Amino acid sequence: MGLVSDIIDSYSAIVYTYKTIGVDKLASHYLGWNEIKELAKYYRGEMALLQTCNRIEIYMFSRDRSSKRELLHYLNEVHHANISMDATILDGRDAIRHLFEVSAGIDSLSVGEYEILKQIKEAMKSSIQLGIGSKYMRSLLERSLKVGRRVRLETDISKGKVGVYSLAVEFAKKLVGDVKKRRIAVLGAGEIAQKLALILHNEGAGDVTIFNRTFEKGRDLAVKFGYSYFPLDFSRLRNYDLIFSAIFYPEKVKALRVPL
Repeated sequence: MGLVSDIIDSYSAIVYTYKTIGVDKLASHYLGWNEIKELAKYYRGEMALLQTCNRIEIYMFSRDRSSKRELLHYLNEVHHANISMDATILDGRDAIRHLFEVSAGIDSLSVGEYEILKQIKEAMKSSIQLGIGSKYMRSLLERSLKVGRRVRLETDISKGKVGVYSLAVEFAKKLVGDVKKRRIAVLGAGEIAQKLALILHNEGAGDVTIFNRTFEKGRDLAVKFGYSYFPLDFSRLRNYDLIFSAIFYPEKVKALRVPL
């Protein structure tokens, strides 16, 4: 029993979410891939980073209590700001319970949404690739996925639920009315952007432009729905009534009206 308790107590989490610091502030706390790789070298222990449009959460396993303080110091240095003051720090059972609530969809902006399970899988994959997610971190993340699936099978939490992309379109409609009459830009061509494009198409929006860093991928998505397409160019955004951002960008997109 003592060994189990010691293992549980060695887990911790540094949490920033839309609930704790707000979506606008969250945008300035994201970590780029190079920073994540450097963070992996910096931390002594196992670690996984869950980073979505609504949360930045670092899960850790270490018996060295000082490593968490050093990690917070690293985050401050990377962002050139004392962002550790914004962090919610969870230890032991509290960290594990929070991850299980996240995987179950209880902590999501759109309660019960499915996307978080894929995002946890991706966090586990990245952790393993970086060599910082072995026995204990992998065990925690795999268990959280089982919890998330079981909650959805045994409850109605996900019944009729859609993702945050649908909420963004509904919010846009409240702001500007009928999207059929608006010039719309979608930044990105990944999974979220594809779902946005489909919803906008089903809403009857015809004046939509896809902007993407990889021109061919943006073109393929645009052609599918009869939309326009351009390479990613922020200088063009002032010409649009609505802009949906489905990309990682380290700064707030100034022209953005409806953040995703």
